[in-house]
Amino acid sequence: MHLVARGHAPELLRAVERTLDAVPVPRLVRVQCGDMRARDPRSPENHRAGSVAWARGLVESGGFCVLDSETTGLKSPVQFVEVAIVDAGARTLFEGTVKPDCPIDARATRVHGHTAKSLAESPSFREAYPDLLEALWGRRVVVYNASYDRRVWDEAVRSLGARGALAGELPAWECAMRRYAAYVGEPSKRGG
Repeated sequence: MHLVARGHAPELLRAVERTLDAVPVPRLVRVQCGDMRARDPRSPENHRAGSVAWARGLVESGGFCVLDSETTGLKSPVQFVEVAIVDAGARTLFEGTVKPDCPIDARATRVHGHTAKSLAESPSFREAYPDLLEALWGRRVVVYNASYDRRVWDEAVRSLGARGALAGELPAWECAMRRYAAYVGEPSKRGG
């Protein structure tokens, strides 16, 4: 469910905060000689604690934004058709549709409802880029399935021919999907 892109950013962030408040802070436990599981970095307990620490660090720092997007599909060329970005205070930094210059896969349309016709009056990525870059600049960017969205972002920026700072060289995007998978102890089937 894409709550951010549907204008529910404040509710999403409140839900994250409630979840974090409900998660008990892991306490150190005395380890017996035979109990090496707590020391094993691969143990589920350590992954869960790491995910909780990551989420708490995000909330405490406040210097992050959450990006959610919809795209033309999964196969190249892939472009954004909708992007929403909210900051740690649930303030919308960017929310809008983007007109792609490649076809939209019918399966993607069934997910997000966008068609070439519905996006005809939307700005192109080139036109939206300055506002998108301003929303992301200087913030930790948190995305569900970050590797996918970052690939789409990088391809879009390369298509502009931008270099250096104008290319929007941003720090690595942080993947909420991977952190959630570690928290619940289930590796993602999509590489997360």
